[in-house]
Amino acid sequence: MAEHGRGGGRGRPIAAVAAVIGTGLAACGGSSSGGTPASSSPPASAAANCANASIQKDLYAKGVLTVATDKPVYPPWFTANNPANGKGYESAVAYAVAKTLGFPKSQVKWAYEPFNASYAPGPKKFDFDVNEISYTPERAQAVTFSVSYYDVQPAMVALKGTPIVAHHTPAADPPDRRPGDRHADRAVHRVLGDQELAGGRPVPHHR
Repeated sequence: MAEHGRGGGRGRPIAAVAAVIGTGLAACGGSSSGGTPASSSPPASAAANCANASIQKDLYAKGVLTVATDKPVYPPWFTANNPANGKGYESAVAYAVAKTLGFPKSQVKWAYEPFNASYAPGPKKFDFDVNEISYTPERAQAVTFSVSYYDVQPAMVALKGTPIVAHHTPAADPPDRRPGDRHADRAVHRVLGDQELAGGRPVPHHR
């Protein structure tokens, strides 16, 4: 699903992973609270809005729950590059949501949606997208996010005994430091703030 991440302080950044919800189901599962966990006892009005019979008119395809994700997909979020097998954390989350909404596995349809398209403005061809999507205020202008289903606390890793271990301060590191990052990973941006990588290339922070 797609959703919110709010920082928990400069030294302990927290990212919340959630689902992007299609327009039809926004009233049922949307949130603007920026990473607030879902309540274990939703209000009666919310439960009524999310009843299977009530949401049929709002589904992307009537009678089935259309769940989107990227391709390929990776463990531990999915396994064997097959989101439909129910294995892996996000696959299990998607089927748990489907069950809560009254859809058996046979009525869950998986659709391909490129990661960057999931939170882009415009109509969506899914009911929700589950793909390790982090909340940002900019993304929330275009799509509705669910509450967080996984909170992430990124950290830097360095060799023991190196100066950065004892002296690292995100805002004051000298320019000869060379952080490593996974392409399009927001975690580096959360740890390093607005610092740029050596050579002047900005830290990518898409995910």
